[in-house]
Amino acid sequence: MVLDGQLYKWFKANEHLATRVWSAQTTFTLPNGDILGPDAALILRDRWDILPSHKREKFPMVAPNFIIEEDVLVDPIMHPPIVRIYKADSDISSVTWKELKNSQTIDSRSSWI
Repeated sequence: MVLDGQLYKWFKANEHLATRVWSAQTTFTLPNGDILGPDAALILRDRWDILPSHKREKFPMVAPNFIIEEDVLVDPIMHPPIVRIYKADSDISSVTWKELKNSQTIDSRSSWI
């Protein structure tokens, strides 16, 4: 994944700003209760450091500051298929999303958060 590599390079040059780069094996519990498992994620250090330790475990209870989704997976069982594209606003600790119901119109630019 090329974008993951670029994110990791940015992180290594700016370790004082961010905690680490999470891979696709990590999932996050968003403030609205949804579970998000992006291809890559980054959380800024000042945001991570204020979380109590129990919110840092198994499924960190925080919306990442930046995520990468390099592919869009549409569940073929859902009718109509829905894709949610998440956007986290770290200034007000909120997560919003837009739902796209016609997955054929989603291009790679739509997957950037």
